[in-house]
Amino acid sequence: MDWLCLPHLESPSVFGRLLDKNQGGYFSLHPAGNFKSRQTYIDRTNVLETDFKTPSAECRLTDFMPPFKKRAVWHKHQTLFRRLKCLKGKETFKLEFDPKFHYGTKSHNITINDFGLVAESGKEKIFLDFPQKLTLETAKPTPSLI
Repeated sequence: MDWLCLPHLESPSVFGRLLDKNQGGYFSLHPAGNFKSRQTYIDRTNVLETDFKTPSAECRLTDFMPPFKKRAVWHKHQTLFRRLKCLKGKETFKLEFDPKFHYGTKSHNITINDFGLVAESGKEKIFLDFPQKLTLETAKPTPSLI
């Protein structure tokens, strides 16, 4: 994920590596070893599928941001869903979550909680909910997933 503005689509970027490789921030999930990948959108949707092929497995990462209604009004806060599924075999994945608030101009802290991670910069917060225990490695969580 090299570009994402949160909490709203018109907000400043949190992941902006598309514009600045070193200071832009990103959220990466990929096989830990060598792989080939292919990305496609599911027909007539904004659902992105990334297929990974390694010597030992075939896996699919599905990314989507569904709209939500809160009462009768569309909820403006965006939620990114990322689902990883191994279709064949087993593979270890590397996760890197390195947000950079306000186009990479504001400092932030990352902490671990019972549900995953919280990245905070002033009053702004983003959450990474994760089903496995995460650890921080050089201020970037990089768990191994099987």
